[in-house]
Amino acid sequence: MNDTGMPRVESAGMRHWRIISANREFYGKAYWSGSKARAWGGRDYLDGAPQQTLTRLVRRHLLPDGGRVLEVGCAFGYLTRNLRRDGFTAFGCDTSGYCLAHADAAVRGALQAASVLALPYPDRSFDLVLCMEVLEHLPEEL
Repeated sequence: MNDTGMPRVESAGMRHWRIISANREFYGKAYWSGSKARAWGGRDYLDGAPQQTLTRLVRRHLLPDGGRVLEVGCAFGYLTRNLRRDGFTAFGCDTSGYCLAHADAAVRGALQAASVLALPYPDRSFDLVLCMEVLEHLPEEL
């Protein structure tokens, strides 16, 4: 029962989150390059022009003098890689072990397995934290 005396009903978003949380491989190879990927564009969608544009936006509007950047939900680390190439001290984190294992070797050492819900960094570790394409993967109740 909830505070109003009504039965507690689990939302579709929360049910989806519980399924994903129980299956650590949900964001594995099939999600990124299998039939699931065809629905949204897959791994290649993430690399290229969008990441280059975001890097320019960060430089021009957010941190013109550079700085420390954390990309939460970095997947394969494409944006983290581009930020590092542009002179930022950039790091990334993601829950997908598949993505982290298949990230570009040049950036792999700057990536870490971590959830947006429990970041392993001290407060004020970064000048900017980017979190894109992540919220739709979290339970609605947050």
